[in-house]
Amino acid sequence: MRDSTIPSSRFFLLILFLIFSFNLALAAEIPTSLIKLQEENQRAASEFLQNASIFVAFIAGITSILSPCILPLFPAYFAITFKQKKKITLATLVFFLGFSIMFMIMGLIATATGDALSTLFKERTWIIPFAGAMFIVLGFVTMLGGGFSGLVIRRKLNNDFIGLFLSGVFFAIGWSACTGPLLAGVLIMTATFQNYATALWLMFWYSLGIFVPLFLLSFFYDRSRLSKINWLNREVVVNIGKTFYTSVSKIVAGVMFLIIGLFFMFFEGTSVINSFDMFGLRQYFYDLQNAALRNATTASYIGASVLVLFIFLLALVLIREARKK
Repeated sequence: MRDSTIPSSRFFLLILFLIFSFNLALAAEIPTSLIKLQEENQRAASEFLQNASIFVAFIAGITSILSPCILPLFPAYFAITFKQKKKITLATLVFFLGFSIMFMIMGLIATATGDALSTLFKERTWIIPFAGAMFIVLGFVTMLGGGFSGLVIRRKLNNDFIGLFLSGVFFAIGWSACTGPLLAGVLIMTATFQNYATALWLMFWYSLGIFVPLFLLSFFYDRSRLSKINWLNREVVVNIGKTFYTSVSKIVAGVMFLIIGLFFMFFEGTSVINSFDMFGLRQYFYDLQNAALRNATTASYIGASVLVLFIFLLALVLIREARKK
């Protein structure tokens, strides 16, 4: 009778063959899936680059007014308007310069590290509380009639523009951004093509678009009777061992800065506010940005028109301030 058993050497070779075949199959499958993912990212990045322009980014930033993510900007904006009796529009511009520069830097860091923009400082737990502590310091200094500039350069200034700029920087650090379709496209494009200059340029125009609605609010507030309410400018004397001369408006502004600082320290940013979706506005925010990217030509015309109006109003403000001097 013939022995049907397989010799140990052949059995060993058979096992090696099966292992090799299995590894070969896996090796063939993994690159295929990775290649498909890479091709999909390249397709999405190329499509984004074809549709995106500075005007589309600008108009997409304006649509952020519908997002819950913009809500935390309002306390900061009102803190500026209450604190600054004059040159409210210019003060808002300085605040957003600080915010925009930090926002763009954060976007580039997020792309380079592979983090989401809204969770960029997740593992760097001290950064947002530090920004919150700075707001709390600014809140107390403002309530006592001072400003951040006095702390930084140790002399009294008529305008606390350095403080406003730093406030914008600190606010951007703690702002939990909702990454809409345009920002997602910028990050995918940058990660795929390593085109950081284009990303920086588009994020500048996007952040400028975020600034426009609040600029318009400050523009009309500056020219309304609300900015001339007497009791807001009423002087208040605070005596705590040393006498401080402040006003109702600065006390209100200081309280708002304190609230922002406490949010940053205890909730690690503004994500708690972003969780509210009043009237389903978040979906409108996404739909409008998607529509702007799909209809890039129309969105560019609208964005260019709004930009011209914005530049006109900004020039009007700057000329008016120059004439006051």
